[in-house]
Amino acid sequence: ALANNEISFKLSNNDKKVFSTFSSTEPRDTIRYIYGKEVSENITSFEKYNDIMSVHGYIGNAQISRGSRNRQSVFVNKRYIKSGLITAAVENAFKSFLTINKFPFFVIFLDIFPEYIDINVHPQKTEIKFQEDKAIFKFVFDAVHTAIGDSLRGNFDVTDDDNKNNESNEKRNENNNVYQVEKNTIKKDVR
Repeated sequence: ALANNEISFKLSNNDKKVFSTFSSTEPRDTIRYIYGKEVSENITSFEKYNDIMSVHGYIGNAQISRGSRNRQSVFVNKRYIKSGLITAAVENAFKSFLTINKFPFFVIFLDIFPEYIDINVHPQKTEIKFQEDKAIFKFVFDAVHTAIGDSLRGNFDVTDDDNKNNESNEKRNENNNVYQVEKNTIKKDVR
């Protein structure tokens, strides 16, 4: 359902509806159907592309992080896969901003030319091998890292009083550093 949000899905078990989504042009709507309102209100979309690949998707903030990876989805060319490489890239991008010991929510879509991947690594085709692991890691890491930074920008209000206090502290630190340099210079001259 996540990779094909324009199609509605219904899952029944013994004539009881277990799960359903509605078709939508917005993947965010499908995320809401699957994970709920709390998740859909705490995600940020991102996108990055170059000549060989593109990555887009949704990352969650710290509020929806969990103690397991069951809220992490990776799709390569619209196929659901398990990728330690992509998962590590996303989780490492989060480590720069979040210091909690939880796993972030994410839905990642990587589109890449087929000649750059090998899908015949796992019998169920859920794992793939990339021709250029380092390039994929860096590409996904950079996209997610930038998105997290952009989503946090503007979340911290700085008043004029705070700016004045920071300027005073910087001035005081500069004076202390000058004193330290002079003090060290004097010691060196005496010896």
